[in-house]
Amino acid sequence: MSDESRDIERLIADAIEDARDGELDEMRLAEIHDLLAASPEARRAYLEYNQLSRMLSAEQLPPVASDGAVAASGGVRRDPEAASNRFLSLAGWGIAAALLIGIVIASSGNNTGDQDSIQPHVAEQVVAEPPTAVLTRAIDIEWEHERRFQAELGQPVSERVLRVKSGIAEITFSSGATVTVEGSAKLRIDSPMSCFSMWGRFAANCPPSAHGFTVRFKGGKVVDLGTEFALDSEREGKTAVHVLSGEVIVAATDDEENVLQEISVKGNSAVELNPDTGGIGVIEY
Repeated sequence: MSDESRDIERLIADAIEDARDGELDEMRLAEIHDLLAASPEARRAYLEYNQLSRMLSAEQLPPVASDGAVAASGGVRRDPEAASNRFLSLAGWGIAAALLIGIVIASSGNNTGDQDSIQPHVAEQVVAEPPTAVLTRAIDIEWEHERRFQAELGQPVSERVLRVKSGIAEITFSSGATVTVEGSAKLRIDSPMSCFSMWGRFAANCPPSAHGFTVRFKGGKVVDLGTEFALDSEREGKTAVHVLSGEVIVAATDDEENVLQEISVKGNSAVELNPDTGGIGVIEY
């Protein structure tokens, strides 16, 4: 960080501290107003404090890891006292930030000549996107490459490819779709509405919010129409699709994912796709 950036952040921090203590006079307020209008770096610092204030007001503080979670994460333990002190300190800054935001907005409303310069910056709110998928259940789980990948219950899945060596893992997408993975399996998370089965056994439950959720695999895909279904993808390429309830569209695709054939499959039915032949055949449910 450059000296100029540090000076700007210090100026913003001092102003917020003075605002919190009721000591921010009109001259200082005018200086902050002009700085926010002229400096992207100042607006960045200002918005960070604004975002922090909103986060703390919602009380979205991360929980302290339990002994079980510590073991699952490879022995890394969070210090509860250090975390508590840190967030108490941040809470003070968040309150001051909220106060300064209110003063600056009020000032911009009273000074119509400067309104155009400050108002667009106040509107630049950085809203965090929800994680694509979160680990919501784990039974006797063992991950491949455990030194490199560890997932914790209730936390976002940190890697795009989920590699389960053994056991059962359940992940919930932000769309509401839930996919249960039985190891050994490999699943690629593409978006809140899609994933790719590389191999293994999977079960998907799709509520109305996830209508159209798609599981792709070598030589085909399954598109949800409001249902529960299961897949068994072999490493060699064959994939069986069992529809427990509701209805899905099963499609055979080429290497560029162009649809070659598709059929509707309803509850208590099953089909199998063979990428070598490109066909869809009915099998025993």
